[in-house]
Amino acid sequence: MKTMRLVAALAVFAMLCLGSSALFAQEAKPKAEEKPKAEGKEEPKAEGKEEPKEEKELGFGDMFAKMFKGLDGITGKVELTDADVKLVLKHWKEFDDLTKGDEKFENAKNLSFKEAYEYLLKNEKYQKWAKEKSLDGEKFLKQTLRLMSIQMKLMYTESFEESAKQIEDAIKEIEGVKEHMEEAEYKEQIKSLNETKAQMQTAVKALKAIPGPTDAEKKVFEANEAEIKKMMGNDGAEEGGDDGMDG
Repeated sequence: MKTMRLVAALAVFAMLCLGSSALFAQEAKPKAEEKPKAEGKEEPKAEGKEEPKEEKELGFGDMFAKMFKGLDGITGKVELTDADVKLVLKHWKEFDDLTKGDEKFENAKNLSFKEAYEYLLKNEKYQKWAKEKSLDGEKFLKQTLRLMSIQMKLMYTESFEESAKQIEDAIKEIEGVKEHMEEAEYKEQIKSLNETKAQMQTAVKALKAIPGPTDAEKKVFEANEAEIKKMMGNDGAEEGGDDGMDG
């Protein structure tokens, strides 16, 4: 059914916006090896111990919210000038290469921009590089995060809002043919669509909460649009490009 294909397509689209379907993925913990039970005997139950609760898997909207949480405290008072943007663009490739292969940075940035920022502030390798380039390490990080987050806001907010509307239309379509469907199938599709729509709305809310751009910044982004998209991996050369800060 085309409705279910729409749900799948929207979910894939949302994950691609994050740069990788594996973003925030958590490795499944291996089960403890079971010991064979002695015949006729039952294993005694441990008293006072509760079974560990499984962590709820995050939806893509929840991932966006987690990624941008606390960003206002870092980039909220930053306003990018044309010179700032050009500085980030100039050093981006070296900065990106610097973080590649850094497992701790990978883990941090996959949780949130805030954690990635705090990690690099204390990272000797990054600080040494910034000094060699005559950069203020903290200021450069704030400028980079401001540029990246605003670009994501500009690129994806409208798309997610449109996708949420498409899901609403799909729900109406199913409601219109409800009497011709099995009840279980109807409930399953409505549930899937509503969950996907909720994640879209959560993503939109998170994107809209990103600080900026100011009116002045909008002009700067327009003037440097091609280079910024190239930096973020969204220049149209490849499908499903990077979200930047690739590490």
